[in-house]
Amino acid sequence: MKIEIKFEIDKDSQELIQSTLNKVAENISNFVQLVEKFNLKSEDEKDADIKSESPPISTPKKEQKAETVLSPSTKPKSSKTSKNRANSKKKRSATDHIFNLIKKSGGINVEDLKNTTGFNAKKIADVVYRLKKVGKIQKRDDGLYVAVE
Repeated sequence: MKIEIKFEIDKDSQELIQSTLNKVAENISNFVQLVEKFNLKSEDEKDADIKSESPPISTPKKEQKAETVLSPSTKPKSSKTSKNRANSKKKRSATDHIFNLIKKSGGINVEDLKNTTGFNAKKIADVVYRLKKVGKIQKRDDGLYVAVE
């Protein structure tokens, strides 16, 4: 398949296009040379870094392998130790927080829940819905939510 595109332009336009294309070709050539120099320099630096930083490679003996195995007394301890649990604050969920507020208040409306907790209306509505669904709270006729005993 051969595609031919023909167009006619005057001599001045042709020379302008040709000179522009020559400049573009020259700039591309210069760019390629810079990239090649950079790549060569980077590879040389990498080789030098690898040679200076890498220790001599030796295979460990079987006795050395046995020494590197951690005994139970030297294994890293879990971050959930009793000491850490005692010092850290227990995080409460939004549901627990709202339920405790409803229980302590003896009756609270959504606006007061928003002001007290700082949660947005959607979060309050979702939590209240879940608490009503599981039967922990109910809504009184006056619009206040109370804990079910």
